[in-house]
Amino acid sequence: MSVTDRSHRELHQQAAAEAARRYEDSTAERERVEGRLAAGVRFPDSPDALAVRADRILDRGGLSPSAVVADIHREAMELPDANERIIDLSNELQAWSFLPRGVRAGATVARITRRRDGRELPHGTGFLVSPRLLMTNHHVLPDESFARTCFVEFNAQVTADNLPDTVVRMELDPQSFFAADRGLDFALVALAPTGEGPAPGETFGWNRLSVQTGKLVLGEKVNIIGHPSGRLKEIALRDNAVLVRLDDFVHYTTDTEPGNSGSPVFNDQWEVVALHHSGVPKKDDQGRVLRKDGRPWQQGDGDDAIEWVANEGVRISSILKHLAGLELDPVRRTLLAEMGPDSGLDQAMSTAPVLPAAAPGAPPERTAAVPGVTAPPVPGVRVTVPMTESETGAERPRVGLRARSTAFGGHRHLVFLHGRDQQKKFPDELRLSWTAGLNRGLTLASMPTLDPQDVWFPFYGTRLHDLVSGRESTAEPIGLD
Repeated sequence: MSVTDRSHRELHQQAAAEAARRYEDSTAERERVEGRLAAGVRFPDSPDALAVRADRILDRGGLSPSAVVADIHREAMELPDANERIIDLSNELQAWSFLPRGVRAGATVARITRRRDGRELPHGTGFLVSPRLLMTNHHVLPDESFARTCFVEFNAQVTADNLPDTVVRMELDPQSFFAADRGLDFALVALAPTGEGPAPGETFGWNRLSVQTGKLVLGEKVNIIGHPSGRLKEIALRDNAVLVRLDDFVHYTTDTEPGNSGSPVFNDQWEVVALHHSGVPKKDDQGRVLRKDGRPWQQGDGDDAIEWVANEGVRISSILKHLAGLELDPVRRTLLAEMGPDSGLDQAMSTAPVLPAAAPGAPPERTAAVPGVTAPPVPGVRVTVPMTESETGAERPRVGLRARSTAFGGHRHLVFLHGRDQQKKFPDELRLSWTAGLNRGLTLASMPTLDPQDVWFPFYGTRLHDLVSGRESTAEPIGLD
C-alpha cells in the first residue's frame, strides 16, 4: 500500500517524537557528559572507548605521524592521556587531505526529489553506500511504491566559483533492491543503471560503511553533508559535539534542518558514523512541542518554527547488523555484499538464510520477515562480487600470499611468519590485521606506513596443525615431511 502525503507527515512527526522521548530518557547521561565537558574533560568516554578510537585514527592515517610524535613525546603521558591527546589532535590538526577527502565524501551525497501532481519537490537526502545502493531514512522512502515517485540528483551544489554545478539525475530502482525498517528509520534502495554506463558509485564514489567500533567517542566533533530544506548541498562543520551514545542512536548538537533527513554523519576521517534522521524538538512540561518564540507549536506552523534542542542519528553499526539478518535471494545478497568487507555483510551473507529465486515470469513474492523486499530475479543486473563458499560449493583458498614485485623497489622483502593456532584462518585477513598493527607502531615512530600488498605471507597453519595434532602428546618424533 502506497504511503499518502498525510501518513508520510505522520511518519516524520513520529520519528521526531520518538527522538524526543529518547532524548528525555537519556537526560541523566547527557547532563553527566555536559558537566564533565564543562569541567574541562575533552572526551568524557570510557578508557576502553578512547583506546579503540585512538587506534582507529592511527590505523586510518587520520593524523600526521610527526604531529603525533612531537605532541605525545613533549611530556610524559600515561596511556589514557596519550589516547585522549591523539583524539584531540585529530579534532585540532587536520592534514591537507581533510579538504579533498571531504569533497570526495560530499560527491556521494544526493538530493532526493519527489514527483507529485506534475511538480518536482525536494524531499530529503541520500548517500551512496555501494556502487548501486543508496541509503536514506524510512520516513523519506517508506516503501517501494513511494520510492518509484522519486529520483535523485547528484552535484546539486555550487562549484568553487559559486556557480551552479551540472546536476546529474538518476532514477531509483526499488524492484532490484529495497529494504527499510521503521524502528531504525533507514531505507536502502538500488539506483537504476544508465544504459551501458558505469554504476553510480563508480562515477561519484561511495562510502565504505564499517560495522567495527572506534569511529566516535563522546565529545568528538561530527560533520554532516546534506540538502537542508531542499536547498543546494551544504555542510555543517565544527559547531557540534556528540552528547549521548545509545544502543542504536547517537545524539549530537549540529546545525541541521528538516531537509537533512537521510544525510550521512561523518567523523573527521570522513567515515560514516550515523544516519541523520531527526531533530529533537523542545517540549514543555505538558509534552507539547514548542516554537522558537516559546509558544506551543501547531500543525501548519512548519518545521522551521520549532525550537530544536539537538539532533539524533541512527548508528551505522546497528543498521549493518540489521541488514546482516535479512533473508534475501542470491541476487540481492550479492548487491548487499558489494558494500565491502568492512560492512561485515560479505561474510554475514554467506551464512544468512537464502530465499529461492522466483521462476521466470512469476509474480514478486514477499516475506513476512522483510516487508517490502521482493524476490524475483532481476534481469540485467551485473554480478561483480565473487561468489561465496556456500554458493560455489568450493572452499575459500587458504594459501600463502605473494608480495607485489615492485615492493620496496623490488630489492628487499618483508615476510610475516606465523606460529601455531592459525589453522582454518584466512591469510588475506591475517595479513591485513598484522599490517595494521605494524602501521600503528610505524606511525608513532614517525616512519612511513606499509601497504599490505607489499608483504609476503606464507601460510602453513592448517598443514602444521594436521601434522602435529594427535601426535604432540606422544613420545614419537614428529616428521614435518
